[in-house]
Amino acid sequence: VTVGQYQRFVDDEGYRDPGWWQAGGFGQVSQPDGWDAQLAYPSRPVVSVNWYEAAAFCAWAHCRLPTEAEWERAARGSDGRKHPWGDEPIDENRANYGGKPGHPTPVGIYPLGKSADDICDMAGNVWEWCAGLREAASRVIRGGSWGRDSEYCRSAGRRAGGPARRL
Repeated sequence: VTVGQYQRFVDDEGYRDPGWWQAGGFGQVSQPDGWDAQLAYPSRPVVSVNWYEAAAFCAWAHCRLPTEAEWERAARGSDGRKHPWGDEPIDENRANYGGKPGHPTPVGIYPLGKSADDICDMAGNVWEWCAGLREAASRVIRGGSWGRDSEYCRSAGRRAGGPARRL
């Protein structure tokens, strides 16, 4: 989800309508962390949103967060790829990872990193929330990020984050 797409949710008073927050978290925050700075980059993915914010956006957009199985199938394809683009090693032409260039990049600028289903940015750039639980109350995040090593960018890689943690 880009900053520009998320801005429509913010502008539509999404943070003030409890109807979008059925999963919880209503009233805890009023916009993403660093929102004013993010607005300068509408084609970058929105960052610093917690699981509740992601779920509320999805409710507003009449969709939902993917399950882990759905996310992994989209990343791995039907042939079980190591990375969205295949089994070739990750490199700077396929994904934003490893701290270079030091920030999220616009969605879709790594066409060599597309999945078999033509989905962009499933490895690196920003962590992505999934609908499932990992352990206790932790939620699942997938895909790695611009600031993490390549090991987190594998299609099968997964981590956990508390639902109120902003990633």
